[in-house]
Amino acid sequence: VSKKEVSDNFNKYFDPVLNYDDTVKPDLQYILTENLLTSPNEKSKALRKTYAYLVNRGFERYVIQNMISQKWLMVDKNYNLCFITYENGEKTAISAITKKGTGKAVFKCNYTAERYTGFYYAPKNTDNPTELFVFESCIDLFSFIQLIWQKRTTVNNPYCCISLNGAYNQKYIYKVLSQYPSIK
Repeated sequence: VSKKEVSDNFNKYFDPVLNYDDTVKPDLQYILTENLLTSPNEKSKALRKTYAYLVNRGFERYVIQNMISQKWLMVDKNYNLCFITYENGEKTAISAITKKGTGKAVFKCNYTAERYTGFYYAPKNTDNPTELFVFESCIDLFSFIQLIWQKRTTVNNPYCCISLNGAYNQKYIYKVLSQYPSIK
């Protein structure tokens, strides 16, 4: 899909009648202190649950370890996976958290600091991506990244990926396209 097609047809697919209070700004920084993967008492159990869930979903251990070491994946006090989107490259300010339950009950919840935010991923040293890959969920996005790391698919140009965290969040595509004019 070309950038022009997205911007020309965007409003046709977006329902502007969403109940969203722009004045409420949730504190997303709590996850940095709540992350069980850094807790001396809970780290082992959190890692076990994380690996069990993600390996069962087809992820390789090195991909999971990379997600954790790069701080894209954390675990909250209820052992939910937390996919983290940062406001900056230093990874000091969180703009969104997508929580995914690891238990039998299906659980998913998105917390955002501002409207129209999802999960954003770009390889290191990618300041001006020319390609954008769009996914509905974080799990789908990381499945794609795993295929790249396994060399089962290739991307020849600088790229970034976003997860909309649900089909309702289509304006996030437009937001990313406007932030990165280099995307073709």
